[in-house]
Amino acid sequence: MSIVNIYSRLPVALRELLANIYARRLHSRRFGGEFGKLLEFLEESQYWDQERLMIFQIERLRQVISNSYENVPHFRKLFRDIDLRPSDVTSLEILKEIPVMTKDMIKSDPRSFTSENIRSIETIKDFSSGTTGAKLEFFLPLSLYRLNFAALWRFYGWAGVHLGDKRVTLGARVIGERPPYWIYNKSENQLLMSIHHLNSNTISSYIEKLMEFEPLFIQGHPTGIEILADEMLRRREKLKVKAVFTTGETLIDTARDKIENAFGCKVFESYGVSECVVAAFECEKHNGLHEAPEYGITELESSGEEGFYSVIGTSLWNNAMPFIRYRIEDLIVPCERSSCSCGRSLPLVIKKVIGRIDDIVFDTERNPVLPVTIRMHLKPLLKPFQNYQLIQTDKGEYEFKLTITDEKPTGDFIKMLSKLLGDNAAIKISEVTKIDATGGKIRNVVNRCIRTERRI
Repeated sequence: MSIVNIYSRLPVALRELLANIYARRLHSRRFGGEFGKLLEFLEESQYWDQERLMIFQIERLRQVISNSYENVPHFRKLFRDIDLRPSDVTSLEILKEIPVMTKDMIKSDPRSFTSENIRSIETIKDFSSGTTGAKLEFFLPLSLYRLNFAALWRFYGWAGVHLGDKRVTLGARVIGERPPYWIYNKSENQLLMSIHHLNSNTISSYIEKLMEFEPLFIQGHPTGIEILADEMLRRREKLKVKAVFTTGETLIDTARDKIENAFGCKVFESYGVSECVVAAFECEKHNGLHEAPEYGITELESSGEEGFYSVIGTSLWNNAMPFIRYRIEDLIVPCERSSCSCGRSLPLVIKKVIGRIDDIVFDTERNPVLPVTIRMHLKPLLKPFQNYQLIQTDKGEYEFKLTITDEKPTGDFIKMLSKLLGDNAAIKISEVTKIDATGGKIRNVVNRCIRTERRI
């Protein structure tokens, strides 16, 4: 039994105690050390002129190339093969001489992408799953990890909220198998609410807790926040907050409208990746998402589909496992102009993120089952490079496609899906050679009868 499963079965008081001990450790890791100076730097640099921002990027890029040339086997060989030296980095145009790197390249030989002096660098290990279903493990310097949170809190500041303000996070963490499905994090004045247990039987208690807690702002997955907003509008209940921040999934316009109506505020969208390569944030003028050029270099590459571009990013801070011209598995629609009336110099880059485009499916009791819940429960069962697609074909009927591996699919998938969808769910499982993409993205969860179901 995993640690998460053991934790979820503990009594409420013990869960809360352990969660807050862990939260204090996380708080120190995120907001200790140089965090304050990094946030101060970002608050100042957002108003630098374009020339100063570019000079900063060139200087940081030169350091990244120099470190990679000296300490990272893959890039040492690559740079010698293409005759590129750190002294050649005099403009960002030099990036065009460097081939794009991909997740599959790193997975095939992770050691060659890791700095040989990594033991001298304070790091954390993290991972991302992307659209392949296989984990990519990587290292982040602690300074970059803290920069990531500094960039996030600069973004929150654009809406007038700050570290320590009362907030609700509706996210993918497992809180427990029994109610209550939330825990208060004292270190950050934060109510953590599980997205996985939001259904017709629990939504009233979620809304009651929200009203009681009276957060200044809300953050989390838009699908979960939209479900809350839907029900609050149906009940004609409103909770006034200062802002709602969404991340992790594509925010569609209808969801934005519902959330803004239910919570009486504007929604602020953000875009980032676990690898901490690039980041973009929506300001109070809502003209699109601003690039964070101090964080990384963002390039847009034609996807082959008109109007859609893929993102290639270069981290300016990772000396432990450099990501240089790293292809990110998302599509975006670019902004038509780069300047914004907010007065910040950070370029407008993204008009719309076409990230995860999965549907919500419904269990046999017609409760919504969110894509993030399905992802989290199936991920431990997937083999390397294995992918899946769950399709709801009718009420209580589903098709589960699984890409072929050397091992036959086990009953674990059916067992887990039955747990999520209901013991009486009719699930047809089939092996396929690949999962077809839609708009350049694989849809892992598809609902073909979405109009016949209800949200709650």
